[in-house]
Amino acid sequence: MNCWIKIVAIILILSIFGCNDADNGNYASTCKVGEYSCNGDDVVQCDDNEEWIFVKTCSFGCVNGRCQQQTTDGDLDNTESEVNENIEQDLDSGEADFESNELDLSDCDLEKEFDEGSTNIDGDAEGSSESEEAEAEIEFISEECTPDIYNDGNFDRNTAVNLELPFSSKELSICEPDWDWYLVTIPAYHSLHALARYEGFEGLVHLVLYEKDYQDTYDWVQTVWSEPDQSELVYTSTSDKEYLLVVWRKYLPLNNYWLDVWTQEADSNPNGNSCDNAIPISANETVTGETYTFFDSTQSDCSDSFGSDVVYKLNWLGNANARIKLSSDFDSVLFIRRNCSSASSEIGCADEYYYDSTEELFIENLDSGNYFIWIDGASNTESGQYTLQVISEVKR
Repeated sequence: MNCWIKIVAIILILSIFGCNDADNGNYASTCKVGEYSCNGDDVVQCDDNEEWIFVKTCSFGCVNGRCQQQTTDGDLDNTESEVNENIEQDLDSGEADFESNELDLSDCDLEKEFDEGSTNIDGDAEGSSESEEAEAEIEFISEECTPDIYNDGNFDRNTAVNLELPFSSKELSICEPDWDWYLVTIPAYHSLHALARYEGFEGLVHLVLYEKDYQDTYDWVQTVWSEPDQSELVYTSTSDKEYLLVVWRKYLPLNNYWLDVWTQEADSNPNGNSCDNAIPISANETVTGETYTFFDSTQSDCSDSFGSDVVYKLNWLGNANARIKLSSDFDSVLFIRRNCSSASSEIGCADEYYYDSTEELFIENLDSGNYFIWIDGASNTESGQYTLQVISEVKR
């Protein structure tokens, strides 16, 4: 058995016995954010809270945080990449160069020695039988992720790929690290649309948009959290400016995704964008809309509400209680004023919940007159689709 075979055999045996608890069916003692490990046949990853979370179950077992595929073509896979991934040694001309014939396994409970003529493992009887399986000419191949045309080179703001819009590609991937970065230019009063599609992907894909000269990781101007099979981001810019679009995959390599990015002209003052063109609404009426293509005009009394906002003008006939409901797919704020542009005339404000929820105002015995209902985003990154309902309830 040549040196390559010995090295791979040792790697397989180490993965069976395990140098940490994760590969023996328990999580590793140290959880480093973003790191993959094994829990039995399950792949797990250390999340942002430094807790192990389930990613997927492997059909042929999990080794070193990766699913394995079993074949029976008679040989061990002796590629240099497989060896380098498990042993931090320099290989020269197919031969391993060790300063000592004893491997440094100080973190393991077992003593393992590498000898040019034999492989000696001091373990129990169960370990011996498993090591025999490792010698049984079975090949294990890690799940592969094929780099795209950018070869995983656009991994941060400094390596972002400049996209000429409109842009469309069906052959993109994110192997290592976790992000693809793109530089886009949005003309003044245009909306950027970014659509990422990834059918059958079991991880998460987020879309994040930054101004080019952003300072902090959380300084995004728009973000969309992962949806099944696709995520879509829409953002309207009031000035000609460069932005950084980030496709962020979590938990698993994203072997293939489609990306479409384009801009389209937006109305600089759409109906509902200001007090001058507030959208009429009546009692017992339900309307739907979106705030993606609107701008920030005002703030509420109960929230910072720096997001895009829309205003409706309500002609209230009085002699009834008013119930106003706002359902949205973003963190929205609902407030009502007597004077459209005057914050001091605000008579009700609701910002109780986050995403996919309903904000509600109840105003008892609302006097007749004109009122202005504002739909806003809780922060400058919050915009989306909504349903607004105004209900007139008989006084009891």
